[in-house]
Amino acid sequence: MTIIAEKFSVRQCLYIAFAVFLFFLIGNPVQAQETVNEITLDNITVERGYTTSTSDGIFRLGIMPGALDQEVVVTLKKFETEEVTLPQDKTLVSEIFEYDITNGVTPLEFSRPLALTLAYESDNYRDKQIYFWNRLSGEWRALPSRVAWDQNYVQAISYLPYSLIAVFEEPNPVHAPAKFDYLAADAAKGAKVAFTDASFQLELTPDAVVSRTIITLEDSPGLPAAVPDDLRLVSPLFRFQLKTEDNSLLKRPISLWLAYQSPNLRKKTIRYWDSVKVGWIELPGQTFYDQKQVQGFIHLPYAMVGVFESEEVQALEGMASWYGSSKPYGAASNDFNLDTRLRVTNLENSKTVIVTVVSRGPFVRGRVIDLAKKAFNDIGNCRAGVIRVRVEKII
Repeated sequence: MTIIAEKFSVRQCLYIAFAVFLFFLIGNPVQAQETVNEITLDNITVERGYTTSTSDGIFRLGIMPGALDQEVVVTLKKFETEEVTLPQDKTLVSEIFEYDITNGVTPLEFSRPLALTLAYESDNYRDKQIYFWNRLSGEWRALPSRVAWDQNYVQAISYLPYSLIAVFEEPNPVHAPAKFDYLAADAAKGAKVAFTDASFQLELTPDAVVSRTIITLEDSPGLPAAVPDDLRLVSPLFRFQLKTEDNSLLKRPISLWLAYQSPNLRKKTIRYWDSVKVGWIELPGQTFYDQKQVQGFIHLPYAMVGVFESEEVQALEGMASWYGSSKPYGAASNDFNLDTRLRVTNLENSKTVIVTVVSRGPFVRGRVIDLAKKAFNDIGNCRAGVIRVRVEKII
């Protein structure tokens, strides 16, 4: 009995120490002005996952399924700007909120992160992140974030049960305009230019131009028009211009590479703004989901471009099996039309194979494709029976 009592006492001390640490780490610098939502969630609801928000939807907090398994109280509060110390090198572009998740007894530890969504007010494409107030260091710290540019909100994840949060924007554009000057002989060989962070790259195809060429890359200041309802903008907008000394047209299309911010496998394409048709025109190309990049081909010497996402599923991940097929690079799929060409990647070794859908199947739960034995052996070993793959539609 004495040993048990001693262990329990140590555990209590650890909890108290952890609570004190959290208070100093993320403690509130001021008192909140207004409680905008407070809700008690029972353990069953919490375990299943739950999202709460302000009445206007400006701030949403999601507890992921399995993150907790106990009853908690979730409180959302809003601060006035003048009550909070703001960083001097960033611009506040959202309201400031506090959230608090507590069971009233012990500090909470999440097995999965909280999902935070916060709307912002800004019409440019400067870098934006959700920050939390770190009382220990007396400064705002960035959380892992991604921006939904066309819907004006930022999503972030956090393991903190309490925090004061806001969206801050960098005061200057992410990229300074980049200019590249190529003499005729060098331009004819082809070239690849890019921003230093590789968010936007342009590849000049050999013999696309035959005279001296100046290439300019820059951030676009904003949307020229609303994004269609069936699309989402998942990258910043960029502009490029190729100016040749003799004002000649491109003899071959050039290649654009854009990084995007979206974790799913839906269809993504580069589109350019057509001021004559007043719309976003899709470019031919392909998506590289591992690198979160899209390649597109364009024949224009200048354009505003971005990565747009639709609801169409362009790729799948799951298990692949093999079967006897008369076509060595045939495949069976229930998700893609017959005669569709697919790139199949073994996620364990990154080996790929190109196959064509020749039949329907597989009809086993969790399997996304059946590969002909030859195709399966190209990226795996038939003795394994199944392998985990990514299946991508080739345009």
